[in-house]
Amino acid sequence: MIADQSGTPFPIEIKSAKTHNTKMTAGIKKWPGFSADTTQKGIVLYRGQTIVGKNAAIPVVPWGAV
Repeated sequence: MIADQSGTPFPIEIKSAKTHNTKMTAGIKKWPGFSADTTQKGIVLYRGQTIVGKNAAIPVVPWGAV
């Protein structure tokens, strides 16, 4: 999913997994190749309970936290 954040596209990836794994952010890391925006920012939503990489450019966040 792509959200509009003040005129800038912001990628959001939704996962059904309950357990975090390091490959969860792989899709969003490819985003600069599809967009004129070269920054690697976005968010991954998953069914887990813990926020992973809270201060990272691409945090992995439980669905219930948003």
